[in-house]
Amino acid sequence: MARRAFLGTLAGGLLAAPLAAEGQGPKASKMPKIGLLTLATPAAAAPFVEAFRQELRELDYVEGNTFVLQIRYGEAKAERLRALARDLAALKMDVIVVAQDQAIGGQTRSGDDPDRDVKQ
Repeated sequence: MARRAFLGTLAGGLLAAPLAAEGQGPKASKMPKIGLLTLATPAAAAPFVEAFRQELRELDYVEGNTFVLQIRYGEAKAERLRALARDLAALKMDVIVVAQDQAIGGQTRSGDDPDRDVKQ
């Protein structure tokens, strides 16, 4: 239940900001872009991804209609995560959701700053 509440809060918060921009010119019509990064394989991440999508649907957000979702899978290879994160950043996501804490844990424990190489 805590996971469901977290996903609902996250999804609502992520998508509320673009609604606040309504009436502010051309950018107001821009669909939010959400990047989802996970260390898992597509099969292993499927339950989480579906739960995330379901929470968004319950908030009346429809993938491809009211938001864009880009998913990157690490395929259980932590060394791929930095490149996948850069890929999402290059696509100018409005937010990047990390589905598992292991996806960022390896970066911070190694002493690397995960934001150092990402250009804003």
